[in-house]
Amino acid sequence: MKPGKSSMRIILLALPVAFSIQAASGQDWSIIGVGSKGILFYDSGRVSELGGGKKKVWMKFVYNPEGVASLKSRGERFAAAAYLTIPYEINCLNRMAACQEGIIYSRDDEPLGPFECSEEATREPRIFPESVSEEALLDKVCP
Repeated sequence: MKPGKSSMRIILLALPVAFSIQAASGQDWSIIGVGSKGILFYDSGRVSELGGGKKKVWMKFVYNPEGVASLKSRGERFAAAAYLTIPYEINCLNRMAACQEGIIYSRDDEPLGPFECSEEATREPRIFPESVSEEALLDKVCP
């Protein structure tokens, strides 16, 4: 199999799950990137102005099989993980962002447990973006 074909297969398998979750929640989840462990969305209908050039943005990461496998060290119950939601605070003026604690959910929308951001991401805002997906988010949220 050629490199990249397995990634495309994973993306195609994850899209129906991602769109069923989007439809069920009734929110405006827009795709902003695809990674090795799943698909990243942001809720375009729930971007909040905080003042001083800051905005709060809700993100959703829909796990693919590799993403679910990476959670197994958290315990047996995380084998049912489907997605995680997590708020970010973005400062559009200085291109900094801070992650806040999120929640990992099952396919039945049941909370499985918290998702803690890395210590560096929550202790101090970091330079944003650090990835292509974050660049895409910044372009959409901070035009």
